[in-house]
Amino acid sequence: MAFGFDADKSWLSLLFAVIMLVLGGIPLLVHFGILALNISFLTGTIVKFASFVIAGGALFLIIDSFMEGLDEPNGVFTIIIGLVLLVLGILPIIGITIPFIGSILTPIVYYFIFTIEGILLFIGTFFMD
Repeated sequence: MAFGFDADKSWLSLLFAVIMLVLGGIPLLVHFGILALNISFLTGTIVKFASFVIAGGALFLIIDSFMEGLDEPNGVFTIIIGLVLLVLGILPIIGITIPFIGSILTPIVYYFIFTIEGILLFIGTFFMD
């Protein structure tokens, strides 16, 4: 197992992790009153493209899980979360609506999903083979 930025792919994972953390973390901090910013332009954009971002982040998580190694506990956890989020992101894109899931997916849930994907990608940055 490699630790650190030995591979070029680590930088790409870190970049995508930062993007996901910004898309999820900043709106969450604003929602809970920790940060006082006017991000209405960001929240509208996130909700419109959430399914695409979730699916893209999930695909990147799956790729990272193979790079981390499926023999490692973090690799197995990452691929499971990645597959679940990939399905969650692709269903609305291809037009499949599930009433139960549709009612759960509020903007706050999207922000949590982005933050979780960002954290997992950040962790994967340091454990790629």
